[in-house]
Amino acid sequence: PPNGIEAILTDRYGKKIFVRNFVSPMVDTKNKQTGWIASLVDISEPRRIRDELAISQQRFITLLEGLTAGISVVNPKSGELLYSNNLYQEMFDATPHAHHLLLGSEAFSENNLDLDEDNVDGFAGLPSSALTPIIGDSREVQLPDNPKWYEVRRRYIPWTDGHLAQMLITTDITERRLSEDNLRMQEERLQFSSRLTTMGEMASSIAHELNQPLAAINNYCMGLMNRLRAKHDPQIHRRVVLFRNDAAIYNKDTLYA
Repeated sequence: PPNGIEAILTDRYGKKIFVRNFVSPMVDTKNKQTGWIASLVDISEPRRIRDELAISQQRFITLLEGLTAGISVVNPKSGELLYSNNLYQEMFDATPHAHHLLLGSEAFSENNLDLDEDNVDGFAGLPSSALTPIIGDSREVQLPDNPKWYEVRRRYIPWTDGHLAQMLITTDITERRLSEDNLRMQEERLQFSSRLTTMGEMASSIAHELNQPLAAINNYCMGLMNRLRAKHDPQIHRRVVLFRNDAAIYNKDTLYA
């Protein structure tokens, strides 16, 4: 085949070497095959790097599958879904539609959409930290016709082809939102109860402050009435009689008027 044949050879020291064997016919000027040309290329180092990348990729996928969040990786230029873990597929499906809905208008990069189809990554050479805010790109989203709430975090990561990909970490926070709503309602009820308690304490305090002088006035009045009924002081009794007569005359004149 044009890309050669991979093989494992053993050198004189017994060391295994991964090689790629290229074979092509040797043709003379008369277009007659006179033999074969063979070449061996040592690919031990590229093979080792490839195997390490494969192992690293497998570890990466195993880690993503073990997360309690839906993971989706999309090509920011074409919108193609590059990877999605099982939880993402259970929550949505194996398409990038939910990924785009969760991000809305920010699902694609305008800079990337303007690039020509030349396999050039508009983010090439930029570190992931330059594309993601230090504080973190997090938001809470509710999809149309879906009662659930999701916390969405967006990151850019280098993908296996060397280009940067857009990774979305989606967590179902419906239970947390319900708990927060219930907690907020309880806090509002507690505040209302606290205000009622405060008003009751204020009313009790005001009633107590008013009750003492009113009780004293009532006691003085009762004592005065008792003294008047007992006629202990004749001078005060005469004044009261005169006051009653004057009041009666005044009321009579007022009625006639």
